[in-house]
Amino acid sequence: MVRCYLGVAAICLGTLPGVALAQAAAESFDCRDLASTSDDPAPRALFQRSLWASHCYNFQARAVRISYDGVRTLSLIHRVEDGVETEIARFLDGPPVAVRKEGSVGQDSSQGALDFTAGIAPGALTAQIAAHYELQPMELERIAGRSAWRLDIEPQDALRFGYRLWLDSETSLPLKREMIGVDGQILETFQITDLQPPHFIPTLFASVLACRPASRPGRRNGCRTVSRRSRSPR
Repeated sequence: MVRCYLGVAAICLGTLPGVALAQAAAESFDCRDLASTSDDPAPRALFQRSLWASHCYNFQARAVRISYDGVRTLSLIHRVEDGVETEIARFLDGPPVAVRKEGSVGQDSSQGALDFTAGIAPGALTAQIAAHYELQPMELERIAGRSAWRLDIEPQDALRFGYRLWLDSETSLPLKREMIGVDGQILETFQITDLQPPHFIPTLFASVLACRPASRPGRRNGCRTVSRRSRSPR
């Protein structure tokens, strides 16, 4: 099983049979639009916002993963400095293991798998997920002391795992993910237990985040900032 440590909303698409990940056109998103919230957001729109949010904030957190091999606690860091995006996960118990991703978020060629924030732009990925899953209506719950929208993602057949996501109502950052087996049992839980106040990446206040497909085979997709006229954050 491919494990996803960062971006709690990550569903490893390598474990989902039949999901075709076609290349898509470039997409762009103004991170300041995350400041606009709705009392009753549409499930698909909120899911897509969560994918962009994972690129738009610098944050640090503590998390716990409960899986077949037991319970592990982790520290998580996401930051963008000088145009370089870095994600770091460190296990705090058991053997000292650290997972680090730097640069454009893209396909893990060693695993042949993608997560929800890698390899394909968020809008195209949301559309492909919606073709194989039902995104169910949400309700507000409390996770890690924060208000979060619960989003149930139910497969349309018996070939895929189901998922439950909890997305922060303020930032759209993912706070919790459960992977559900075909028998309805929880196979894995990944949950933020303590999230330090997230901060918008300062350069994005005057930029648009653009995700573009690979320019040629073998190159990674990635997100970058595109300069535009400055605008004060909401």
